[in-house]
Amino acid sequence: MYDTIRTVADAHADSIWALAWTAGTNRIVTGSLDDTVHLWSGASFARQTQLREHHLGVGSVAVNAAGTLLASSSLDSQIRLTDLRTDTNQAVIDAGALEAWALALNPSGDTLATGSHAGAVHLWNTGNAEGDAEKQGQKRATVETGGAFVLSVAISPDARTLAAGTESGIVHLIDLASGKRLNALQGHTAGVRALAFSPDANMLVTGSDDHRIHLYDVHNADYLSSLAGHANWVTALDFSPDGAHFASASTDKRVKIWDTASRQCVHTFTDPTEPVWGVAYNGDGSRLATVGDARALTIYST
Repeated sequence: MYDTIRTVADAHADSIWALAWTAGTNRIVTGSLDDTVHLWSGASFARQTQLREHHLGVGSVAVNAAGTLLASSSLDSQIRLTDLRTDTNQAVIDAGALEAWALALNPSGDTLATGSHAGAVHLWNTGNAEGDAEKQGQKRATVETGGAFVLSVAISPDARTLAAGTESGIVHLIDLASGKRLNALQGHTAGVRALAFSPDANMLVTGSDDHRIHLYDVHNADYLSSLAGHANWVTALDFSPDGAHFASASTDKRVKIWDTASRQCVHTFTDPTEPVWGVAYNGDGSRLATVGDARALTIYST
C-alpha cells in the first residue's frame, strides 16, 4: 500500500500540466507544455497514442465518464475534441485569447465548461449527445463570476453543479442546466487552482495558492473544514471512486492522501523532485497517477 509502482521518465519533452484517468476505458491522458497530448494504457502504462494538433503548451484536459471523449486546451486558445474510440480529432473550438484556461466535461460529455482570464465560465455544446452533431462547438451560455481569473472548473458527478475557482479565492457554484449562480464559497485568501467533487456530489474540496485545502457542503454551501499540510500552492485534487480518500498535489513537490471522514493526512509521497501539477485515481481507486515539472508519469498503489 502506498508504494511507487512505475515511473515513466521523460513521458513528455517538457512540464506536464494536465492529467486525467478514464474510468470507463482505463486510459491515462497527459497534456504537456511540449504541445502534445499522450494517451497511455492504464494497465501496462505504455504510451498508445500521441496527439500533436495543439500549437502551444497544453494546459488542461478533461474526459467524460465513459472515456470516449477528450477535451484539451492549450495556450493557443483552441479547444480540441478527440474521439477516444478512434483517437482522432473530432472538432476544434476557437475559444478566443485566454478564454479556455481550465476545462471540465459533464459525465455524459455533451457539455464542456471553460474558465477564462476575464472572469467568466463558458458552456459549450460538444455535439456528443444524440441529435446534437450540428451544434458541436456552439457556445450555450456565458456565466460571469465577477471579473477574477477563473483558474479551475469542475462539474459534479450528478451533472447538476458547476464549480469555478477564481484568482480572488472565491469559488462560485453554478446550476449547470440554467447557468444561474447559486452561491459564492469564501474562505481562501489566494487563487483556487484545484477543485474536486466527491463521488456522491455532496462535498467539494478546493485547493489554493494559500497552501490550504477546504471542504464544503455543496447543497447547503456550508464551510466544513480547512486542512493544512502543503507548503506551497495546491495544484490538483482528486477523490477516490469510493469517496473514502482524496489526493492532493502541490508545487512543494509533495503528493498527499487524505482520509475524507477524519480529514487527516494518512500518507505523503516524498519522491517527486519537482512541482506536481496533476493527480488522478484509476477507476477502482487502487492506483494514483501524478505528473509535473519532472516530465515523468508516476503511478502509485493506494
